[in-house]
Amino acid sequence: MPANAALDRASGSQYDVPVSDAIRTSKAQLRTECNRHREELGEDLVARYSARVRERILQLDEWGDAEVVHTYVHSKSNEVETRQFIRVALDRGRRVFVPFVTSTRSPPLHHAEIRSLDELVAGPFGLLQPATAVASSGPIPVDLVIVPGLAFDARGGRLGWGRGFYDDFLSGVDALKIGVAYAQQIVESVPMDEHDIYMDKVITEETTYHIS
Repeated sequence: MPANAALDRASGSQYDVPVSDAIRTSKAQLRTECNRHREELGEDLVARYSARVRERILQLDEWGDAEVVHTYVHSKSNEVETRQFIRVALDRGRRVFVPFVTSTRSPPLHHAEIRSLDELVAGPFGLLQPATAVASSGPIPVDLVIVPGLAFDARGGRLGWGRGFYDDFLSGVDALKIGVAYAQQIVESVPMDEHDIYMDKVITEETTYHIS
C-alpha cells in the first residue's frame, strides 16, 4: 500500500477511520519500509553517501555563517554518519551541542556542549552521548540543527521513530533545520500531523532540497 493510502482513504466520507489513526498507521508502515531499505545498505555505501551529505552541508552559505551547531551523533545502524562532521565543526571553531536522554519513555531531549568525541559513551537506546552530561539551561543559542529521520519528502516533511523527542525539541528552536538522509529515504509525501515539524532543508548524497 502506498505510504499515504490510509490517509487518503480516511479523508473520504464513507470511511469512519479517524484521520489521526490513519496517519499513525501510515507512519508505521512507512517506518518499516524505510528502515528495511536503510538496513540493506552496505558499510561502504554508508560511508560514501555520508561523506557526500557532509560535503553538501559544508557547501551551504548557512554553514559558513553558523557559530553554534547542534547535531545528533550517529549510533543507529546505517544512519547517515555525523562523527566526521562533528570533528570538522570542532576543528573549524564551531561550538557543538549534541542531544542526550535520561529516559527512554518520553521527551524532553536534553542537550550538552562537547569539545571532543572522546566525551561520548553509550546511553539509552544505544545513543552516543556525553558521559557526564549537564543539560544546557534555557534555550540553546544554536544556528543550525542536523536532524536524523527515517524518511523525508521534498516539502520538508520528516518521519522519525515515533517517540516525539525531536519534534518536541525542534518546536522551540529558532534555527535552520536540516534533515539528512539517503536518496532512497526520500518519499513522495510523509504523513504529517499538527505536532510534526518541517525541515528547512533536506540533504541526501544526491540532492539538496531547499524548502521555501
